[in-house]
Amino acid sequence: MDALSQFFTVLALLYAVECVRWTPRSTLVLRALAVRNFRRARFSPLFGSPRAGLIWLQPLPPLGTALLVEAWPVAPSPKGLSTREPLELELAQRAPFQAQALAWEHVEQIGVRESAIEVNGREFVRCGSNRAARELAHTLEELAQAREEERAALVRRALSRAFDGGALRARVERFFALTRGLRILCNAQFVVLAVATPVAVYTWGTLWTWAPLAAVLLGLNIAITVKARRAARELTPDCPDELQRLTLSCALSPISALRALDELARPLVADLHPLSAAALAPEPDRAEILRLVAVDALYPRRVEGVAPLALECERWFSAEIVAAAARAGHDLRAAAAPPAPEDAGLWGYCPRCRRQFPVGHEVCFDCTTSIEPLSAAPDAAART
Repeated sequence: MDALSQFFTVLALLYAVECVRWTPRSTLVLRALAVRNFRRARFSPLFGSPRAGLIWLQPLPPLGTALLVEAWPVAPSPKGLSTREPLELELAQRAPFQAQALAWEHVEQIGVRESAIEVNGREFVRCGSNRAARELAHTLEELAQAREEERAALVRRALSRAFDGGALRARVERFFALTRGLRILCNAQFVVLAVATPVAVYTWGTLWTWAPLAAVLLGLNIAITVKARRAARELTPDCPDELQRLTLSCALSPISALRALDELARPLVADLHPLSAAALAPEPDRAEILRLVAVDALYPRRVEGVAPLALECERWFSAEIVAAAARAGHDLRAAAAPPAPEDAGLWGYCPRCRRQFPVGHEVCFDCTTSIEPLSAAPDAAART
């Protein structure tokens, strides 16, 4: 392989790296292969860990957009604050989890360091993005400063914002309106890098082509950086660190500039709930996400040795999730309805993996979830 072929191979590998995201498994990723047709993106079955995995983004024009949204990793209640197990959006090997809980009177300070929320100077929980951590930390600060009788209303108000499907659609429409010109520039740069440059170099050589190609790429790169920065200021004015990272990556690397649309969309809906973002997905994906959220709220896992405060926070917050979803028009109890029996000898099923069991089983040992009767309707008040 000659030097030019090696150079273009390295560029292709660098671009392939830019087209993947190492993402927590509790994050819902909606990927548009075209401009607006969102589908749920699945994690790579080959690369990943129990906590995170690789998501492939659209590598070819028209360079579709990916939205990332994560459920709250904490369960606040009027009496305290607890971490909660990440929302399980797919069956995978479980990561070790031990709930932490603090009464509000013991919370002295809440801060944010990148995507981690710190309580009393120590890391308490890690979120999927910097913006999600900042928004959630702001809510927790309000709860810590409020009186006990005011906290329930504050949590409900915050959950109503997280389940606001109208806000989601408005943001997405504004995103497409502000990035129309940027999408054209990114696609033009892709054509120049992936098509025009190799054809020109192999046809006429580098002596006569490097100067005009470099001038075109430099002009496109400057235009992409300026437009991406302007769009970021309009879309996410409360994200200065994301703005700085986007500007530097676009300015310093033409390959990173090609993925400017994905970088702009990363914090766009990070403060919303996956159930509200699922409205952009087609019906099969939407129904699956609804069922997974319902199972998470109605059927918690059996965990030994959990502090009573953590159990109380999780129980109270799960009931509020069900109520907030109902206010947004989602019936979680109906979504978690038991399946039809596969055989006359089966009496129960696991709400998480949907496996059915004969008489005598009480717990699904894979999911550590209580077996539910096939004929019973879910009841959030009876779950612990």
